[in-house]
Amino acid sequence: MKSEPSGNSIGGTAAGLHAGLHAGRHTCPWTCDYRMKNPPNNGKGWAAAITRRVWAVPVALTVMTAAAAAQQASAHAPHVEARLIASRTAVVPGAPITVGVLLRMEKGWHTYWRNPGDAGMATSIVWKLPAGARADSLRWPVPELIGDPPEVTYAYGDFVVLQSVIHPPSGLAPGSTFTIGCTASWLVCSRICLPGTAELALTLPVHATSAPADSLWKALANTRQCMFPNQAPRTGVTAQLHDSTIALRVPLKEMPVAARAFRVQFFAADEAVIDHSAAQTFAPSPTGLTVSLRLSSFATRPPQRLRGVLEVESSTKERMDTEIDVPIVNVAKK
Repeated sequence: MKSEPSGNSIGGTAAGLHAGLHAGRHTCPWTCDYRMKNPPNNGKGWAAAITRRVWAVPVALTVMTAAAAAQQASAHAPHVEARLIASRTAVVPGAPITVGVLLRMEKGWHTYWRNPGDAGMATSIVWKLPAGARADSLRWPVPELIGDPPEVTYAYGDFVVLQSVIHPPSGLAPGSTFTIGCTASWLVCSRICLPGTAELALTLPVHATSAPADSLWKALANTRQCMFPNQAPRTGVTAQLHDSTIALRVPLKEMPVAARAFRVQFFAADEAVIDHSAAQTFAPSPTGLTVSLRLSSFATRPPQRLRGVLEVESSTKERMDTEIDVPIVNVAKK
């Protein structure tokens, strides 16, 4: 179905995401260095473990004023276009609707996953909703590895859609409008890093019983940058710590593609658990897959839990992404 005019399309199709960004965008001669310098104290205080250098820059280049942003579903900042989009073109009282912040980066630039890896900063989305509405936790598509050892990051190049389910109140009146707002903050990096912020708002009509799907959302739905990993397996997944190696085991029944594994990557959701830049080895077997992960040198105590996303790809490009959330059993010799 065609979407109603809502100002939330970019070229109307996913192909439009790959078009050049608007001409005349400002570029700033400043930089920002986010690097781990010291291990955190007792697994905390990561903000203190990151050194930040930022040279002065006119704030107006990256942060829209509240007056200008209040009616905007999109905003431009150096190397990033941010846009608030929704899965449907209208809101139904009491019916959940998925919304997302689409970040489109210039070629060669990237923003970061919830755990940025060895450097960087996770994107932040703070929702601003009408009274009686609430938002679920932010959902993150599977990232990609960017960089080379000893500094590897979990990030998004090209574009990404960070999403939440919004629950509007059941008392909305059909014929009225419903405005979803947010503050999006990110770090975009290439050879230098620039922080950016945008105030976004999207106003949708309220329909009594039905709401058509949005055409841009449908175009993006099957792209990697809009898809989420499968839910964590319920049984059989284990993680064991042997000295400085965490052995993650996934049974074949939970991840059938593992029997034909050609490429494997585990993205850790938490800092100070694994060494992000260390090689990850894997061994398929008739019963499942074992992935060996090196313990982080920043770990001040044995980690208690392994959380993240396991990506497995076969030689025929069949891919499966699965959430992992299991306790880590320390089997080191005493």
